[in-house]
Amino acid sequence: MIVTRSVREKMPDVDVLCFGDNLRIFPAADFNPDEMIQNAVQDTAFLVGLGARLILIASHTLSCIAGSAMAGSTGVPVLDIITPSVNRAVLNSRYRRIGIIGSRAVTESSLYPEKIRKLCPEAGIYSVSCPLLVPLIEEGWLKKPVTAMIVKKYLIPLKTRQTDTLILASTPYTLLSPVIQRKIGKQVRVIDGAGALAETTSAYLDAHPDVAPQQQRTGKLRMMLSWPSTVLAKQAKDILNTRLIETARP
Repeated sequence: MIVTRSVREKMPDVDVLCFGDNLRIFPAADFNPDEMIQNAVQDTAFLVGLGARLILIASHTLSCIAGSAMAGSTGVPVLDIITPSVNRAVLNSRYRRIGIIGSRAVTESSLYPEKIRKLCPEAGIYSVSCPLLVPLIEEGWLKKPVTAMIVKKYLIPLKTRQTDTLILASTPYTLLSPVIQRKIGKQVRVIDGAGALAETTSAYLDAHPDVAPQQQRTGKLRMMLSWPSTVLAKQAKDILNTRLIETARP
């Protein structure tokens, strides 16, 4: 939803279908990558069947685990959230000391370091997994003192290593970016992947006008889940200002 909001802010006339496969949610600490890839490929085919002409992978974890499989499973172009995040981080890093915070799947993956070092071989890369942050965000505890305390605790290793750029490698962290910025320090550039992906999408559509012709853009938003959820319904209202949620299973 956060990426959808960023895309609509950047390109309000583009038609967007925001799909969340919440029927097949994997435990953060223990998941089967093969099953995640299989489901992601199935979801991609489902979206193409609904008429999607460009797929955005809004999840850093899914981009790490299944991004290549999704891109190779269909003729429709697929943009992941990691590539623009890395591009923006390297561009903005003054001293080549880049921090990454995200899920364990992201911080244990080699994809972020590989992409960063491809652009900047001399970069120092420091990753910290922050498994408590998403539950706090889902509870709506964005301004609670306990949340600020936990954020501060997670960021200590990155401050110790004097990182000058910090990638928020979990999309929900965008909602905590003011707290994260305050705790990491104003001298550190915080990279929001949602905004970076929205800019990349805009540039891609400008370069490929056949994907979403101007005359066919209506600014329509569709929100779709694979299973009803009161929590996600509230998030859709808060983030996207919509109550219209469809339910469909791939």
